[in-house]
Amino acid sequence: MAAARLPVGSLVVIANGKAGQPAHEALVALRDALQHCGRPVQVWQADSPEALPQLAARAVREKAAIVIAFGGDGTVNTVAQALAGTPVVLAVAPHGTFNYVAREYGLPEDPAAIATLIREGRVQAIAAGWANDALFLNNASVGLYRDVIEARERHKARWGRYRLVAVASALVTAWHAPARLRLEALDGDGTLRAHGRFSLLFAGVNARQFDDAGFSLGEAVRQGALGFVTVRALNPRRVLALLGGSLTGRVEALQTIETFVAPALTLHLPGRRTVDVVIDGEIRRLQAPLKLRLQPAALRLLVPAAEADQSA
Repeated sequence: MAAARLPVGSLVVIANGKAGQPAHEALVALRDALQHCGRPVQVWQADSPEALPQLAARAVREKAAIVIAFGGDGTVNTVAQALAGTPVVLAVAPHGTFNYVAREYGLPEDPAAIATLIREGRVQAIAAGWANDALFLNNASVGLYRDVIEARERHKARWGRYRLVAVASALVTAWHAPARLRLEALDGDGTLRAHGRFSLLFAGVNARQFDDAGFSLGEAVRQGALGFVTVRALNPRRVLALLGGSLTGRVEALQTIETFVAPALTLHLPGRRTVDVVIDGEIRRLQAPLKLRLQPAALRLLVPAAEADQSA
């Protein structure tokens, strides 16, 4: 996909002001580094995560050239939702647990490197997924993952925001709380893709997540499709099998797992008017049936020139 040069104009950094002292220090370092980019720079901090969408919408109204989302994938998602379909360029200053958006597109974390990116990077059009009217840059899922996210936040509050804590929390939750969700999934052609009781249905637009989990869907996702993973109702034996499959790179071969790609999918959930959906790590309650779809070229993302050249 062709990459474009950077637009001329102001630079706005949007951050969650309640993210804690380490994040504050990193934000100050980023602000100082950006002073040498040759652009007017503003740093806007939200009083709470709920205020982030208003700041992102304000940046669009005020015609910012580039908006930097400072934080984890949840913050990036919130800013991206406001920027989707507009000419405003999204940049990312990763400061989270997994940072899958940054990792997929080779985006730096160091403030000086981010400042270099602002000066020398290129704009690349990227795809996004939608769950009804909620955008996702990583994934949207129903079922067990909701319990995983809630447990992860409890465990991180106690043990710290480390990747190992998140992984261990997910395993413990899967062992003790296997959710079962009755659903019927139809793709855009009306083909039945899943039917029955499941612990999880996962839709992803970030190829790196599939690569890291040992699934072979990554390349198809990079070429322009949503990747889907379904997991049949779990029990402790199946959780152990999933762990073993993940460690050996054979998770996709397990009978509990099914994978496929499609540009769109509709989930019918008998007896439900709403469903809890995990969108890029945040829990949202959405209307049923749930419509999942891919939007090509949904956003203009600032990427390193080398990355842009490889995708051109």
